[in-house]
Amino acid sequence: MSAFIVGNESINKIVNSFYWRTNNEFLKSKLKDKFGLSFEGLDDNDLNEELRKFGQLLVDLNNNSVNQRYGEQSEPIKFEYSDCATEQTQHKNIYQFLKSVECLTYQSCEGDCDETEIYKFLQELENSLRYEIINEIEEYKNARWEY
Repeated sequence: MSAFIVGNESINKIVNSFYWRTNNEFLKSKLKDKFGLSFEGLDDNDLNEELRKFGQLLVDLNNNSVNQRYGEQSEPIKFEYSDCATEQTQHKNIYQFLKSVECLTYQSCEGDCDETEIYKFLQELENSLRYEIINEIEEYKNARWEY
C-alpha cells in the first residue's frame, strides 16, 4: 500500500463540512474532551482559529502516517484554513464529506497512527456519516427488523 499527503483543499472540506453539517453531539463533545476544541459561542476569529487547529490535527496525523510509511522525518506541514462561512451550502453534501474522510483515514493508518485518538475520531466520524446515509435510504427504512 502507498500513502500520500492529503491536500489542503480536502482537509478544508472535512473541517468545514464537520462544522456546517455535523449534528452529532457525541462527536462534538469528543473533540472538546480529547482535543480541547469547541466551535460554540465563538466570534469569527476565534472560530476560524479552532477550525484551523482541527485541520492541523488532521494534517499532523496524515503527515506522521506518511513519514512512518516511508521511514522519513519530514517537517510538519502547516495547515492553511480557508474560511468558507459564506459558502456553507457546498459543505452539505454528505457523500463528498464521507468520501473525503475515508480518503484521509485511509492515507493516515500507517505505523501506529491508527492507534491515535484523532484516527479513532475519524473512524467514528466515518461510521456516523454512514449511519446517517443508510438511514435515509427508503429500502433500508422499509426493511424488516426481524423475520
